[in-house]
Amino acid sequence: MKTVFFGVFATAAALLTSSVAPVFAAPTVAKPTATPVAVIDDKPIARASRPRQIVIVVADGLSPQLISFGNDYIRKSLQQDDATAIQNFQSSAKTVSVGSDALNSLKGVLSTAQKHGYKTGLVTSEDVTKIAPLFYDIALDKSSTPDVASAIINTKFDFIAGGGRSRFLPKATVGSTRDDSKNLAKTLTDAGGTAYFDVESLTEDESKGRVLALQNNGVLNYPLDVEQENESSFDDLVSLALTNLSSENAPFVLVVHDGFLARALAAKDTPGVAESYHHLDTIIDDLNTRESDGNGEFGVAVLAKGATTAPYVTAIKPTEINETFFIVSNLALSYAGAGNKLRGADAEAISDFASDQYKGWKISSSDKAAIIAGTLDPETAIRASYEPAIAIGYKDITSESSLQLLSIPDADKGVHAIVNVISQAPLASTQTTESE
Repeated sequence: MKTVFFGVFATAAALLTSSVAPVFAAPTVAKPTATPVAVIDDKPIARASRPRQIVIVVADGLSPQLISFGNDYIRKSLQQDDATAIQNFQSSAKTVSVGSDALNSLKGVLSTAQKHGYKTGLVTSEDVTKIAPLFYDIALDKSSTPDVASAIINTKFDFIAGGGRSRFLPKATVGSTRDDSKNLAKTLTDAGGTAYFDVESLTEDESKGRVLALQNNGVLNYPLDVEQENESSFDDLVSLALTNLSSENAPFVLVVHDGFLARALAAKDTPGVAESYHHLDTIIDDLNTRESDGNGEFGVAVLAKGATTAPYVTAIKPTEINETFFIVSNLALSYAGAGNKLRGADAEAISDFASDQYKGWKISSSDKAAIIAGTLDPETAIRASYEPAIAIGYKDITSESSLQLLSIPDADKGVHAIVNVISQAPLASTQTTESE
């Protein structure tokens, strides 16, 4: 395979001072208005002794090394000096070292919360049938292929979103992975719930009862690769969950399970890693605001599950480091997303892709012909051009899980601090809304 590199990335200094605006930008996140602190007779209400609304973020692949890399990426690619949202959260939260079984310690956390009067929800980047059984402690039949989707429908939940749509659709439906005629979306709606199985329904239908929002037959696409007309973004699903669960200022526990980082790290997909970290940072930014405005009623916990690999910048000179982050920030898709986009493409589509999405990719005529003929994988061709120019490598690391808690009492007890809160009936709110 002949590799021809692009000439658009000449020097970091020239690029960073040019009039070309970086493609990379913080995604627009719909942020429902946080409930303001109530004031009675011009006197502030005392801070709540424990939260009544809790969000637990589980970040697979998140390690100290990745946090350092990701923070540098955000600051340099956006040319900002401000601390990232994750840095701000870390500076305020209590950090507790936890063992490798920390995730299992959260088994049944949502079913426990539900039993004690909290509304509950789960948003995952992965297949919900793989993730929901842990947090809801769903008992499965002992067959070799248990019907997890049916078990989820029969579970007491308020909001579940993510991937895995194919497991809820009848066999005759295109994309279904079921071997029977069960239509679990209809089962849910017949019971008074809401099934959001496409993007249009998210904006057109008003939810009622239990909500199941599945936006992909498999796992959700990387944030960088989401086509808004086909799939809701992960942060929009989190925002929708928060809006739904907090309706009328109800007490709730929401688990946000982010598997993008682990997936991208395993593939060493640098644009996928970088944008997935940035996406997580925007979610944490929203949670920081809610916690700050919550007067002790809104608690946040982040479980960084650690990783066995992490990216690092191999460049030493500041100009080379800036150039590296500039190149990555201008890639409109992950390597995987770019490969998927070009599979089956004709010559015109490949040329358009090189000029519009991977700007500056000077693909040789022989490689273009090979991609069209199907003898060269397009992701392989893209990586061969870009990876040598991007001064980012991957190294093996040993990173244990850590838990950070904010506005959760007895935080030094780690997971047990969360369990202690949700094992009690939620406190009455001391806050009010403007309409009240």
